[in-house]
Amino acid sequence: MDDIDELICREVNGDLGREDAERLRAWRSAAPRHEAHYQEMARLLRLSEAVIEPAPAPPPSLARPDRAEDGIIPLYSNRPVSIGWRVVRWGGAAAALVGLGILLFQRDRKPRAATLGEHEFKAGSSENATVTLGDGSVVRLAPNGRLRVIGTARDVFLDGRAFFAVAKRDGLPFRVNTAVGTVTVLGTEFDLTAAADEMQVIVVEGRVEFGVGTNQVQVGAGEVSRVRGSTVAAPTPVPDARVLVAWIGDFLVFRDAPLRKVAADLARHYRVTVEWRDSTLAGLTVTGRYADQSLREVVELVCGAVAAQCSVDGTVLTIGR
Repeated sequence: MDDIDELICREVNGDLGREDAERLRAWRSAAPRHEAHYQEMARLLRLSEAVIEPAPAPPPSLARPDRAEDGIIPLYSNRPVSIGWRVVRWGGAAAALVGLGILLFQRDRKPRAATLGEHEFKAGSSENATVTLGDGSVVRLAPNGRLRVIGTARDVFLDGRAFFAVAKRDGLPFRVNTAVGTVTVLGTEFDLTAAADEMQVIVVEGRVEFGVGTNQVQVGAGEVSRVRGSTVAAPTPVPDARVLVAWIGDFLVFRDAPLRKVAADLARHYRVTVEWRDSTLAGLTVTGRYADQSLREVVELVCGAVAAQCSVDGTVLTIGR
């Protein structure tokens, strides 16, 4: 079965040759259970994560992104994603890697990005990439963004731009180091851009400590701050922080979020109206992360998790039991 699973992986990844494609088609048609296995395996590959086989780590070279002379550092464009990956093993192996705090690299919708080593990841020049850390935190890398883990999954180094959805872990802080300064949080969502001599943070949810050395400021939800040299700007409110992080595209993360909040976020993100057929479902909680998936795909996963009956009809999302 392992060789068949490898063929399925290669087909989903688009690199299956004609001879192997014929072999896979023959196997699928040989028995209904074969087809059922194929469909489930393909679904998991498209919607879930794949474990990256690490390569030897070269010395890091940190590229500097484009910067603006004034105002907010420019947003990166949200181009189609392509992430290269090799599956090494599922199930027990993946669980063991998570337990050790080793990174999982999440397969985006049109994947290809490079892994630079055991604890280092880089997005391509025209790609977003999604990295899941061993502590459950999720990082969305902008084009040319580079992320490196320093010791543990709660201590990372960033060059470029990334959106962080940080998991809470018993009061253990999560630290993002850059060439300029640091950001320290317990659990929140924020956008961070780091260049050679400046960095900028946009906080979407929660609060972060942001600055250089002992010169730190508290930046809350809906606020922006930046560092230039050793100068830390006072936090500035913005009308809508999510507009400033629109480059992340269809990327949603929920942790023990009530279904009412999930539905509201889906309504805002996909511009639909929510109709409740059973309001008692609103308090059920959802945990999940969804990268570059359609509304129907996300609804199927979310509603399946809480055993709700949901449907999408045009611009209306209906939630019932």
